[in-house]
Amino acid sequence: MTTRVGLFMADFSGGGAERVMVNVANGLWARGYHVDMIVARAEGPYTNALCPGICVQPLARRLACCVFALSKYLRRSRPAVVLAAGEHACVVAVLARQLSGVRLRLVLSLHNAIRKGAAARIRGAKDRFDPLLVRTFYRWADRIVAVSNDLRRESMRFIGGDPSKFVTIYNPLYCSAVIDRASSPTDHPWLMRRDAQVIVAVGRLTPQKGFDTLLRAFVLVRQRLDARLIVLGEGPDRAALTNLASLLGVREYVDFAGFMENPYVYMRRASVVAMSSRYEGFGNVLVEAMAVGTPVVSTNCPHGPREILADGKYGALVPVDDPGALAEAILSTIARPQARTELIERARMFSIENAVGLYEEVMGLATPLGESRS
Repeated sequence: MTTRVGLFMADFSGGGAERVMVNVANGLWARGYHVDMIVARAEGPYTNALCPGICVQPLARRLACCVFALSKYLRRSRPAVVLAAGEHACVVAVLARQLSGVRLRLVLSLHNAIRKGAAARIRGAKDRFDPLLVRTFYRWADRIVAVSNDLRRESMRFIGGDPSKFVTIYNPLYCSAVIDRASSPTDHPWLMRRDAQVIVAVGRLTPQKGFDTLLRAFVLVRQRLDARLIVLGEGPDRAALTNLASLLGVREYVDFAGFMENPYVYMRRASVVAMSSRYEGFGNVLVEAMAVGTPVVSTNCPHGPREILADGKYGALVPVDDPGALAEAILSTIARPQARTELIERARMFSIENAVGLYEEVMGLATPLGESRS
């Protein structure tokens, strides 16, 4: 009988955690598992990225209303294991397992900083309770996956409990499909000019991503180089960032291009990919840029960039919220780009194949490394 596994998240929105969960689902399906992708809402740009054999199980319109629906799914489908991603989705998964009474393995994944993330969000009172929810409910999981070592260490200190529950699995991002899609044609006028110096940034338009710092750094870059900036992503800060670009006098040189299902074609043709985040769990865009051979610069924010770039060996690391340092790093990288072959080889370390094998082990689907299968 084929082993059934469930992956649970809010929806297929265009964030890094959602992309990782889709990659894990596709990887597990390719290895012969029956995969159910369980979501509150079956909507978002990554809906079409799933392999056709994966069963999508939509539960309800609001994530908070999914506890009973997910519990019902668990009793009906009896998966061997559920992997959940997203703070609120993980809390729902814990409650649903308790309510269902079904014996199954529950793995929760952390994709973002816990305390820094909650402190940076100011949208409403409910966000300020996220750390308390994490500390209370994550302890009930069988295993907790963090997407970087720094994040694992933070989560161990903050959540507490058995240290052996915590494991690091770097995000599965490198694959041949990324390389193939990066070769697609583009009609963006800035990318079609051979002499153009184009900076590309990717991420949701929120305070976390630090695009305000990037815009201020871009002003300094423009003082010494005829450069352009393309920002890929959507989010609540679009209007504020557009206004800031106008106030800084660089609006005509910045394209807020929106969310792109294929950002790799932009990354591949960029002079440099810049990440200006104030905090992360990993930093997917750095691996994706290196996978297509494009140099990167990043803030040395918690957590992820330092590990991905090996303390600056594969790309410049600069302090958070320092436009001057970010501008200097961008200019230096454009002037002296790192060899494409070195970047691509580094990106291979974060392959989907490697990560899915580790997820199999953590989810109890494979024999732990070093143990006999007999």
